[in-house]
Amino acid sequence: MVTTDGLLLRLQAEMGARDLATWAMATLTPQPTQVRLTSTAKDENGLPLTHVYVHFDQAVPMGTAQALTWADSLSQWAGQAAQVSRLTLVLDCTCASPNALIGTHYTVQTDPAPGWDEEISQWYAQEHMPGLAMVQGCVRAQRYINHDHGPRSFACYDLTSPEVMGSPDWLAVRASAWSSRCRPYFTNTRRTFFQSLHTLAGATT
Repeated sequence: MVTTDGLLLRLQAEMGARDLATWAMATLTPQPTQVRLTSTAKDENGLPLTHVYVHFDQAVPMGTAQALTWADSLSQWAGQAAQVSRLTLVLDCTCASPNALIGTHYTVQTDPAPGWDEEISQWYAQEHMPGLAMVQGCVRAQRYINHDHGPRSFACYDLTSPEVMGSPDWLAVRASAWSSRCRPYFTNTRRTFFQSLHTLAGATT
């Protein structure tokens, strides 16, 4: 059992803007408070990739078997095999544009090199993610621990557009001395850009 704030379901397929309401309201527990769909034309392997996030109102203990129930359910509903990972929220930052329309979802997944987990966690919490969160156009900035299908560190940012990442303020945060010290100790790193397609809030109401 691990403390689970949400699930990440990966589909190696293009789902378009398909409405997940009928699936999200199935008889699975715990009931979700929000389901979000993001998709990219191609992932690192040059194949389509869709991420479905299932958020719970409160963190719950969840074992592997219960998580797999969600993956099996989505696989049957979507007609595509889904891979599920349990996520624990470790950082949720105040953002500059919390009420703006989300256009882009950006994820950075990495395994800190041996001996660097604590340093990189402190860098994320004290400088990097709070700094990026306060750039205009950043709607949400969160970091999770991925317990099942790594990399283990899962940072994600909701932005109004991809151009936010090229702004002087964003680039200045990335160029700090602490960033330069930590970044060489990222391993198995994946950086992926998604289009935000659909959000279903209050899925069980």
